[in-house]
Amino acid sequence: MSKEQATEVQDAWKAFLESAGSEDAAAEGLFNAFYEAAPALQPLFKTSRAVLSGMFFRGIQQIVMSLRNGKQARAFVEVLGFRHLEIEVTSPRVSAFRESILDLFQAELGDRFSTLAFEGFRKMLNYVGGGSVLGLVFIREHFKDRLRILSTSWAVANSTAGQEPEEEEEMATMKSNSQEPSQSQSQTQRSSLEHDGQAAKQPANNTKLNIGAQNVPATFSDMFCFNAAVMGLDDRLWMYEVLKSFDAVVRNEECNVISLRMAKIPGVIHLNDFKAIMMASLRSLVPKGWDQHHEEAWIWLWSNVEQILQQEVGKLAPRGRLVSRYVGSMEQDSEEKLSKMIYQKFFGVAPEGQDFFKQSASRLNFIVHQIFQITVQIYQDPPRMVDELSALGLRHVGYGIPTVFFGPFVSCVIESVKEITNNDQALCDAFAWSLGLVSQILMRTIDEGSTLVMKAINMNSARHIIRALSDTPRKRRAMAMLKVTVGTQSISPLLWAIQSGSMEAAQAIVQDLLTIRADRDRYYFGADDLFTRHPDIIQVITTEARPLIRVLLDRLLWRSRLVVAGHRRVNIYLQHLLVTADGQFADALCWVSKMKDPTIVTHTVLERLTDLVWNKVIYLPFLLSKVWLLFSLMVFLFSQSILKNFLQAESIDHQVVRITTFVCRAFVYMASMTELIYSQSKVAIKAIRTRDLTRLFQIPLPSKYVTDWREAVSITLTLILICMFMVEPILFCLEHFEGDFEGAGRFTAQCPQAADVQDFYSILSMFGMFCYFALLVDFSALFIPLSAFVLTAGRLLPDLLLSLSAAIFCVIVFGTAVTVSQGNPADFRDVFSAMMTLFQISVGMYPQQNFIQLEHSRWLLVMCVGFVVLVVIFLFNLLIAQLIGSHATVYRTVVGLARLNRMAVICDSMPSVRQKVFRNFIQSLRLDHRMEFGEGDIGLPGGIQVLEPAGLHPTYEDSIHRYGGSTSPNMPWPEEDEEVSNSIEDRIDNITRIFKKALKRMHLQEGKRSRSSRSSTSDSSINDSSQSSITSS
Repeated sequence: MSKEQATEVQDAWKAFLESAGSEDAAAEGLFNAFYEAAPALQPLFKTSRAVLSGMFFRGIQQIVMSLRNGKQARAFVEVLGFRHLEIEVTSPRVSAFRESILDLFQAELGDRFSTLAFEGFRKMLNYVGGGSVLGLVFIREHFKDRLRILSTSWAVANSTAGQEPEEEEEMATMKSNSQEPSQSQSQTQRSSLEHDGQAAKQPANNTKLNIGAQNVPATFSDMFCFNAAVMGLDDRLWMYEVLKSFDAVVRNEECNVISLRMAKIPGVIHLNDFKAIMMASLRSLVPKGWDQHHEEAWIWLWSNVEQILQQEVGKLAPRGRLVSRYVGSMEQDSEEKLSKMIYQKFFGVAPEGQDFFKQSASRLNFIVHQIFQITVQIYQDPPRMVDELSALGLRHVGYGIPTVFFGPFVSCVIESVKEITNNDQALCDAFAWSLGLVSQILMRTIDEGSTLVMKAINMNSARHIIRALSDTPRKRRAMAMLKVTVGTQSISPLLWAIQSGSMEAAQAIVQDLLTIRADRDRYYFGADDLFTRHPDIIQVITTEARPLIRVLLDRLLWRSRLVVAGHRRVNIYLQHLLVTADGQFADALCWVSKMKDPTIVTHTVLERLTDLVWNKVIYLPFLLSKVWLLFSLMVFLFSQSILKNFLQAESIDHQVVRITTFVCRAFVYMASMTELIYSQSKVAIKAIRTRDLTRLFQIPLPSKYVTDWREAVSITLTLILICMFMVEPILFCLEHFEGDFEGAGRFTAQCPQAADVQDFYSILSMFGMFCYFALLVDFSALFIPLSAFVLTAGRLLPDLLLSLSAAIFCVIVFGTAVTVSQGNPADFRDVFSAMMTLFQISVGMYPQQNFIQLEHSRWLLVMCVGFVVLVVIFLFNLLIAQLIGSHATVYRTVVGLARLNRMAVICDSMPSVRQKVFRNFIQSLRLDHRMEFGEGDIGLPGGIQVLEPAGLHPTYEDSIHRYGGSTSPNMPWPEEDEEVSNSIEDRIDNITRIFKKALKRMHLQEGKRSRSSRSSTSDSSINDSSQSSITSS
């Protein structure tokens, strides 16, 4: 095909896209034209229209855009041929396909579809479907059997010795009546990509295999090493590099990566040596059915691989040095100039690419810089770069980058390098080879990873999510929303939807995953797959997508619509919120508590979960810990306050009282104080190790001391007890207990030597008493109503403090003002007296008869009246109004606040719970026991069943989706009726869509009648298309 004709075809294609309005509409139009024009072929299409139309459109677009590059077009056609091996492609079917496409273009474009473009499309479609050279018919006739032989024999060679490979039954995405609980777990990273480490079959290069009766090689890798040792070729290190990637060669024909790996190995390379060992190994591992066809198929495969490898032997190392030397010598100005040149060329060749490069100039320069770094590193470390490029490709899947831009972009980079380097052919060839390999890997990753689910996420459409899953086998439906794998890299569609802000799509995925579906044989529920794939999904949702937490919790709850004796069954699937796969306490409650949302914690699932853990695990340890605190407080109270009153009674032996006081104080110092020092030291050391510090007045303190009032009170009490121990009067009097003073005797605290510290000690004792009683507030967590009251009081306390601050300010202002006047009474003689008097007036403690003295000073009386109006009448009534308003706000969430407090206590107490206690608690729940959905209807495990009053949460529809028909796990679920929208916009869209379809049918019929004479001679031209007309351009 000439360049002019190729350009005309591409222009016609672009005009068709413009007339369609979008790629999705164009894809649907192309597929409908062929689908409706050939009713006899409709049974061949078993996948949904959405899937097929997208694949159909991309295949034609790739070929159209590559018409100027004959080799690239040939490669695309070859790929299409291999993908259609299972379909019976015949000349009449190709003719029907061609005519339907041409009719569609004629109807859509009219006069814009020129004769040159018409003939060009005819040539292209004849070449793609024809029976000569590399058409679909030719490939099917010549390569189908060989590829089938390669696939089956390779599977046998890598299966266990002496056994035929069986298709793996992937039932991990469902819960069936015969399924055991999943034992696997994968950890989600903060990024949307995860590196699935797959242990490569790496033979020991310098290790001899000891072959005996008990260790016969069972896999291709082991057999290859054994045969290499027998043949005396086990010192050829390059063969092991080929062996490591041979599986990818058989499956994907990725030979360029092998070339890079082989280039790192010194020595002479004889590719025939690998062929001999490979054939010997395969004959040994595939003894049944091995015949001449197997020999021909594997020799054909290796001859193609050898041809590719032979072309690159000895060339890659010099190319790598050239690229590395040039990139290393590039200065920033040269790199920015080259970057600007690349983007100018690219935007000229592909203007649509500007819609995807919206970043700043500095960001675009950074992208070019990274591209050149990749071209260097692909030569230096091929295995690592293949993994990183796969991860990069999966990110581009999430970004929705079309692969059609990769070819033009690489070409623009090469052209720009040629201009910058004055057409240095060796350097340009090195760049072209590495960039071509990089783009090939990225395009393959994007093509394999561009699932319909990922595309629906990019559109942020729940409707498209449902459509994308409509043809997914029911056993793989959950993993289609949780994992897309290409090579060794994977991406989670759900995680990508959350991180990209596609909340509608993310909500649709969560709802679909946690919808219970059932056929006659089994139930399907995606909770296991969700929490196995993402054990920290609660953390992700609570930090990045809080609206989804209620959706997820609602789906972990099933309520029966049937009422028996005034109650209904409720199944709560809380296993993954309670325990991890390895039997540890899950952190779901802790992540929810960090949200500080008092409304979500009152959800039924979280209420039941919190009460269950509290009553069965935490209650007793928590109570015992507080009993210790209560006992320490009682001892402290006796030693500081109660026992000293007995010293004033003459009927009691004072020596006994002093000894008892000494013992109590010794217990406080030796037991309570040391325990506090130990616990606070642990908090401080942990904060220092984790660098969880906060500066308060430029002093670094553990963050807990600032965020948790309990820890702040505990450290304060610890410091107080240390200071009390340092100034303990009994210690001052140990050597001076005898003498002529009141209270003399052993263990006295009244000696003259302790007189100087008595007052300071009393103040410390008073504050210590406050701290002990403040810590007792934790007892309120034992009862939700009491905890709610305490939290309400705490929420209202700031308003009280503000009002008191304002009142004190008024006392200071009026107290200092009234002392300015002369002849004031004694109560207002100085500033301090005046402020104390005003304070007594504000709280109603000032004697009424003292007001008589104010009548002698008018201004003093006016000031006092003004003070009473401002403070007593205005401020205190304002305080009451504030407290009423704040209480009305707090009261709506007070129960949630109390449950948040209980959750925090659970999270703090769980690390101290013995593993045996927690394990026994989990076993008592019988989470592996299947709960009933109804009488005789055995349901799913993983939760608990409770009964709740029927009127508490009325339920009139069963949330389980039940289906008839086939029960095969390989079958998709029947399509459900979509909700009909009554909005005016949707009605207008439907009418417009119907009108467009009618117009297309009219144009198609007119086109068929006007060109009926042309179609009579079209069948004979299928096999006459010239391959050289495309490859010559």
